[in-house]
Amino acid sequence: DSNGSVHVFVNINPIGATQITPYPAMRPYELHPTAADWSQWSAPSLVTLPSAVTNEFYVWKTGQVYNAIYVDFNNGAAQTYATSNNLFTGWANVRVLGYNSQEGGMIIPQPDGSNRLYLEPGNGVSPGGYAWAESYDQLATFTAQQPVTATVPMRNGKMTSNFPLSQLVPALRAWKLAILAALLFLAAITRLRARQPAR
Repeated sequence: DSNGSVHVFVNINPIGATQITPYPAMRPYELHPTAADWSQWSAPSLVTLPSAVTNEFYVWKTGQVYNAIYVDFNNGAAQTYATSNNLFTGWANVRVLGYNSQEGGMIIPQPDGSNRLYLEPGNGVSPGGYAWAESYDQLATFTAQQPVTATVPMRNGKMTSNFPLSQLVPALRAWKLAILAALLFLAAITRLRARQPAR
């Protein structure tokens, strides 16, 4: 965040979910470290988006405004954009970007004022890997998608243009971060299940 705080977002479907469907209520939850060494984390807090069934929530900030892109399963799995002055509530100014069923969406603002959209085609689609498209008119239109040139395949990840993770947590290597993300996800599910009333 602009104040130096760290947010991790996980999408959880805590109500009668299965491994292959986002229904009835897959939504993003925020966690953040509560200890300087990242050894303790907050309980997951719901991010209330305009749609009740979403995935792959990605956030960036311009001034005091939070911007987000996410998959809206109630709208054909379209990539959808919204803004808010509060990270958890008040998301509005919804704009459907399209790119239905593509995955791993993220938008990185560029120094020239344009916005670069990264997406990948999803499971079982060939060729795989990320592609990018540029918007020069505040996400109203995009250039044709172009493949990202990379020496390794890339799938459904997230990145940021201005988060110096190597400086903030120099001891954490990539494999440790992957393990940390998995543990946070499991912890979030455990806490949400503990909140549900006994049947």
